[in-house]
Amino acid sequence: MHTDISISVEAKGTTFSVPLWLTWFVSLTMIAIVLMQPSLEEVLGSPLSSLHFVFIIISAGFVSSQVSKAQPNLILFMVWNFNYCVFGLAGYYQLKNGISPWPVLVSANSFQIALAAELAMSMILTFLVATSRTKSVTSHVRAIKSQRKNILCFILLPFIFFVVQIVADGNLGYFFTSRVQLSEVSDLSRVQRGLYLVACQSMTLCVSCLSIREYRLGNRSSFTIWGLIVGVAGLIVLCNPFSSTRYWVLTCVTTLVLSNIELSAFLQRLFAAQVVFGTLVIFPLANYFRSGNRKFGFGKSALLTGDFDALQLSGIGVDWWSSNGSTWGEQLSGSLFFWVPRSYWQSKPIDTGEMLATWAGLKFTNLSGPWVAEALVNFGLLGVIIFPAIAYLALRRQLASVLNDDFGIVSYAFLVGYTPILIRGSLLQAMGYLATFLGCLLFATGRVTASKAPPPPDC
Repeated sequence: MHTDISISVEAKGTTFSVPLWLTWFVSLTMIAIVLMQPSLEEVLGSPLSSLHFVFIIISAGFVSSQVSKAQPNLILFMVWNFNYCVFGLAGYYQLKNGISPWPVLVSANSFQIALAAELAMSMILTFLVATSRTKSVTSHVRAIKSQRKNILCFILLPFIFFVVQIVADGNLGYFFTSRVQLSEVSDLSRVQRGLYLVACQSMTLCVSCLSIREYRLGNRSSFTIWGLIVGVAGLIVLCNPFSSTRYWVLTCVTTLVLSNIELSAFLQRLFAAQVVFGTLVIFPLANYFRSGNRKFGFGKSALLTGDFDALQLSGIGVDWWSSNGSTWGEQLSGSLFFWVPRSYWQSKPIDTGEMLATWAGLKFTNLSGPWVAEALVNFGLLGVIIFPAIAYLALRRQLASVLNDDFGIVSYAFLVGYTPILIRGSLLQAMGYLATFLGCLLFATGRVTASKAPPPPDC
């Protein structure tokens, strides 16, 4: 966690140099102590409390390490921020108060396994990224192909009208009410409605990012302007905080900003601070937009809600694995082949979160399935190694921050915002957005030699 970046502090005529990572680490530790208010007896009184406290401190250390780097990997930062805020602080506060987001009892041993697995998976992924060897310039890069991007633009407009018609009965106003009200308009099932919205939202975000990027690179053609208008209008309608999930809104904002603005070291740290603050404060407040009652949820009580259920659901995943054993990849196959209709694949695995909720006897089954649960359900303890390895191999280009072309820059920006969704799960739900966005991005970009690649925008 060593870094050369430091802060100079002058006191009584003497100047002290304080490492930036230490400043962040102390700050995050103090936030944890204020929120958790742990006593020495409490921390040392049980193995679970001790492990949880160590988990929070280690997560704070890795967050501080990433933030203090001259060129931080924001994807890894998002992983450790999720650990610190959701698995760590929120999970500790829930266990301390004896209140679970969902009415399911999970043993202390299962919570310990879940925490240990989450810590191990995150550290393995971080290790793989830190030890990987990447080249700053590749022989071929993928640059925006205007003709292909324009094809997406012309497909997108009728697609938006189609989705508005079948999801909201042609009334744009429903997209500015709430997710609950929007879901009650159409006769479509939750799966069908989600399928259309996911595809349209992902394509809209991709077209918007590429059109803005083209404009900044100097392409001011009428087609580029048209793409800007269609993309931005589509984002306002389909991806606003009233009818979209909070995680997806975060993904949209992060992708638009990071794909078009080269953040300085200071701005990256400011971004990191906003993410930590946003996870603990803004994220619960954003629940205001999700239902028609418009009630604010704020303060420590927000940490006890289903918004921060990752630790409990990971514990339920441990219990499921202990009772049923691993599926040896069968559950994962449903996520990898999510596009195959269930009518053609009768035995297609259901969403992991839904499977866990049904097994636990919950009436409400639309729950998340954190990647710890996914790993254990699919491969048991081997999944703790297999899942981060798969994540690294699939996304090694973005994880290594090889950002010398349009595809690398835009996909990296998308994955920074999308990482919390991938960690929280379920993977079956997450794959729809990921595959659609990257598929559109691959189609709209083409391989060119490095010497012919367009320069990055002058930020």
